[in-house]
Amino acid sequence: MKTRRFFLIGVLFLSIVLGWATWLKAVTLNEVVAAARKEGTIEFYGPSTLTPQGAQALAEAFNRKYGLNIKLNYSPAGDMPGDVAKIVVRAPTGVAPEWDLMVVTDAHHATLWVRKLHQTFDYRAVGVDPRVIQYDNGTVSFAHQIVLPAYNNKILPAKDVPKSWEDLLDPKWKGGKLGITNAAHHFSRLAAGPWGEKKATEYVRALVKQEPNLGLLGQIYTRLQVGEILVAATLTDSFIHRAKATGAPIVHVAVRRSDDGYRFLVSHSDPIEVHSSDPAEIARATQAVADALEATIAAAPDQWYSFKPMWPHSEDEKAELAQRAAAMATSAG
Repeated sequence: MKTRRFFLIGVLFLSIVLGWATWLKAVTLNEVVAAARKEGTIEFYGPSTLTPQGAQALAEAFNRKYGLNIKLNYSPAGDMPGDVAKIVVRAPTGVAPEWDLMVVTDAHHATLWVRKLHQTFDYRAVGVDPRVIQYDNGTVSFAHQIVLPAYNNKILPAKDVPKSWEDLLDPKWKGGKLGITNAAHHFSRLAAGPWGEKKATEYVRALVKQEPNLGLLGQIYTRLQVGEILVAATLTDSFIHRAKATGAPIVHVAVRRSDDGYRFLVSHSDPIEVHSSDPAEIARATQAVADALEATIAAAPDQWYSFKPMWPHSEDEKAELAQRAAAMATSAG
């Protein structure tokens, strides 16, 4: 999957947040290490692109450097805006957060900072560069992410690749061919930066008229891989890097409740590979995903509900879809 660097790009910062309380205390590094040793286990929330292996490597490096044996329970972010909202909603009730340590973007930290939900700390005292300490000593910024449109080069011909943000408003992307994630802060960076609020707002309203395919970051990433959408309006470079590095095979994973109601059964399909940009190959892979989903639902149809219309609304639409499927299946490229 390739990307194009448009004339404007968004920048993300990943930072650290701890708990509720607001306090500032100067301590030594040795005191921090001693407190970590006493803690024993850390509930850690981070980007899904870190992967369990990456989180484990991080924990091992931390333990090796400071002579500790900390257990790091990693929770991959599936819906960062939703999870931050969960913290905000629970805070007034006094319910403790699920995680001791969170890695989220600066936009999400702004939400926490406004509500004074950061646990502040004197990071300078333990040697952290003051230039990366943000939000009144509540966070430390340690990485940048590039956010930009992305397309699947196995599906989209080079001549159709958008060359600017405005190109995404072309009518050819209308009707679900364009994917947009729930990370609205991606576009807010254009408002806070080069475009200003008025132009950015008008642009987002125009995008909505394109009838985009909406979803979480991970969902849009998957839909781009299988050809359900042709272009993602914004995608972080971590997803793009993972697709390039792995080839990104598709595996359908499902969890359903057992008949006794006390256990959960986990199943998965065989890896589904997309070998080329040939329409027939795209159709085959898409059908394989649909078949895997069909088998999952058939095993326990009472446990599933469709939140999105799946079937043709008319006989004309049904015939059109059948004609498109037949054309893809017989195409030689």
